[in-house]
Amino acid sequence: MIERASYDKNVPVVLQYKNKYIDQLLIDSIARSFSGMSDEQAKSLAVATVLSRVSTSSIISLQEIERLYAGHPAFFKWKYGKNGDLIDRSTDQHKRLGGLVSTGQNNVEGLNGIPSEYVCAEVDNEMVGSPIQDNLRAMMRDSEIRTAYIRISTEDVHDSASRRNITETIDKMSIEEIETNLKDERPDLYDTLIKNAEKKANDFVSDIDVADGAAYITDEMAEWLLRMVGSWDKKVERAFKILRGEEVDGKRYTINDIRELS
Repeated sequence: MIERASYDKNVPVVLQYKNKYIDQLLIDSIARSFSGMSDEQAKSLAVATVLSRVSTSSIISLQEIERLYAGHPAFFKWKYGKNGDLIDRSTDQHKRLGGLVSTGQNNVEGLNGIPSEYVCAEVDNEMVGSPIQDNLRAMMRDSEIRTAYIRISTEDVHDSASRRNITETIDKMSIEEIETNLKDERPDLYDTLIKNAEKKANDFVSDIDVADGAAYITDEMAEWLLRMVGSWDKKVERAFKILRGEEVDGKRYTINDIRELS
């Protein structure tokens, strides 16, 4: 659609575009509204104006469609950084969109062949920790304390060789020795350093919810969903009959038969 007319570092990129496929009459019309620049720069800015309008219109269109089907984007959780800066507004929204047509909340109603009520089971949170969790937490805590002690011990040392010797000496010390020295040398910082180290370790090591988002539906509901998306065929129907214990090809399959078939 466009190309770079030049790569002059002294000129803003927005003034270096060259039109290729946009309607030239539109570009010329917009360019005439700009003054105080060359004809080439005015046309480049006109190209940027068209692209900006297309991008903005696309965003507005997407937002309006989202509001029709999923609700206002502002109602979803947004992710912020430590300084309060917005990092990502779409993480939670993308996560929740699946619930619009699943067995979750805000389900679509009035679908042909699908009952308005059905049975499903949701699983409570089940937090499980790793067997090595405590070891990892201790290692990360000790590393934070050791790093803090090295930083404190070398803050007034400007000679690189001396700083290296101090660092090597501290690396050979046990964490118990370091904590004792910290308590004796910097009692004003000791409690804060220990708390910060433990907090950082806990932030990285935590239990995992192994049941997060888990839900179970009946075989009938599964059949309805498969029919709804056009995935129900003779092969799938035969599999469901086997799982339901119905007679297939003159035989009723046992659980062992099902294991062999799978």
